[in-house]
Amino acid sequence: SYIAVGNAKVEFGGKTRYMVVYGLPAESQNVYIETGSFKIEEGKFLGENDAGVVLGNHYKTQNIFGKPIRAGNKITINGHEFKVRGILEQIGNPDDDRIILMELNAFRELFDEPERVDFIMVQIDEGEDINEVAERVEKKLRSSRDVTEDTQDFDILTPEELLASFQTILLIITGFLGGVAAISLFVGAIGIANTMYT
Repeated sequence: SYIAVGNAKVEFGGKTRYMVVYGLPAESQNVYIETGSFKIEEGKFLGENDAGVVLGNHYKTQNIFGKPIRAGNKITINGHEFKVRGILEQIGNPDDDRIILMELNAFRELFDEPERVDFIMVQIDEGEDINEVAERVEKKLRSSRDVTEDTQDFDILTPEELLASFQTILLIITGFLGGVAAISLFVGAIGIANTMYT
């Protein structure tokens, strides 16, 4: 599946917020829904050429606009009114829980972006080697975009690479906390030595 992303002025109940809107094709939205573990709490997902939106759970539970938004309400995005088709279950990640999903054709019309694609999501078949698939995708993208390895203007992330990034961040945090603990022990030791000396 693929996604286009745009920043939008969103209005509801007399209040205005600036949020990120995601446009995705209805026919392949299942790939995005499965990889993001999205489930509908209220209403339904988008259909083909649906002029509505699906909102993250915070629009209903965190009163982003001062009062809860429910399935069936209407919100205004960049001056155009959209019906809320569904509200997602809470994920626990603020970015996902504040998401605004829109069918790709409606997105392209709203943002006047006839060809833009920001993300491509690939779900591999069972038994396939994820790194081999990532390598093949990278080669095809280079070929279609007419770029070389040095001039490549895109990134490919696999779950292993994301996990490695998280592990690096955890190591940095662990090192920082270890440093703070060491300084605390050193200061405590000086205090005890000073007391004993006195």
